[in-house]
Amino acid sequence: MLYDVAVIGAGPAGSTAAKFCAMRGLKTLLLDRQIFPRPKTCGGGITSAAINTIGFPLPEHTVLSQVHKLRSIINNKTVSIPHPRPFMVITERSVFDNFLVEKAIEAGTDFQQNENVKGLTKEDRYYTIKTHHNSFKAKALIGADGVYSAAAKLAGLNSRYKSCALCLTTEIPAKSNHSLDEIQINYDLLPKGYGWVFPKGDRLTLGVGCFEGSYGMLRKALTKLAVTTRSETPDIVKGHYLPYSGQSPECVGDGIILAGDAAGFVDPFTGEGIRYAIISGMMAGETLWNCYRNGVPPNKKNLAGYLNKCHQGFLRDLKYSYMLARTFFAFPSVMHRFLSENPKMYSHLLNILEGRYSYKKLIKDVAVELPKYYLNLPKYQFSRTGQIRE
Repeated sequence: MLYDVAVIGAGPAGSTAAKFCAMRGLKTLLLDRQIFPRPKTCGGGITSAAINTIGFPLPEHTVLSQVHKLRSIINNKTVSIPHPRPFMVITERSVFDNFLVEKAIEAGTDFQQNENVKGLTKEDRYYTIKTHHNSFKAKALIGADGVYSAAAKLAGLNSRYKSCALCLTTEIPAKSNHSLDEIQINYDLLPKGYGWVFPKGDRLTLGVGCFEGSYGMLRKALTKLAVTTRSETPDIVKGHYLPYSGQSPECVGDGIILAGDAAGFVDPFTGEGIRYAIISGMMAGETLWNCYRNGVPPNKKNLAGYLNKCHQGFLRDLKYSYMLARTFFAFPSVMHRFLSENPKMYSHLLNILEGRYSYKKLIKDVAVELPKYYLNLPKYQFSRTGQIRE
């Protein structure tokens, strides 16, 4: 069979793109190298903004808890920020991703799992996709197979990112008194990074991420984070990389589009990728559908509009997220105290996770208020590195 589109990678970007294409009558193939439901290294936090982009509510079995509170910690100073609405849900990624795949299948997608793509050959009007077990043909491709996309590499796209953040995660038993509606963020574990604690019923997911750091540094930070939860040193630790410096140098090629992590679409400040995976998956599907609907070939020229959609939809705002990240992690003590003493600013951050506010607006707010706050602090409170002395 010759498919109209083959989507490589069945994470949120791939399953969303496949569902979009199949719902519009395109013959859609979805490939993944693993068997679903499969384990996925991730904290499991899905923002309300990400859920809203899906277009339908999550069933109860996919949601472990709803988050209404944020606990932020730096230099032994704790700030608790309640929020009037849930800004995040906690889920098991294996369950969440499988649910999205099931939705794609319901729409008419042909899902082939345990198919590791090993080769791509571009013919005149279609690609031949070779896996360990089979061979498939498709007129166009969507590469949604993660930060080190095999689809991008095999198609000859330049998908090397300027920078990637290393993240480590683990799971530990939860204490009986741990709140299920609160997440914890630690900003004092390592430079230019943070740690997180997400509740999952009788378990906690702990993680650390850093823009510049070694595995050893992150491993020590993860152990220190476990101590804050009064838990033992974690035995099983998993790692993954997140691109944080912006889009991949080449997201579109002749008959191929990259989406999600494969395209580098990750929030530089929070590390959130699922929201942008879902949005870019939809946009990739829409771009291909428009080609077929208008009777034009899905070549590089006709697919170029995809990047314009992404810029208008979210990439422009993520540039301001990058600015915030650079500022925050250059002066974490100053920024943490500034935010904690300006509850409205923290509220704006949580509103961003809901999709109710933008980084552009937040940066403007910070640009106005931060100099006033900084100048009002006594000079003796600052060390030579700009950190606040207690």
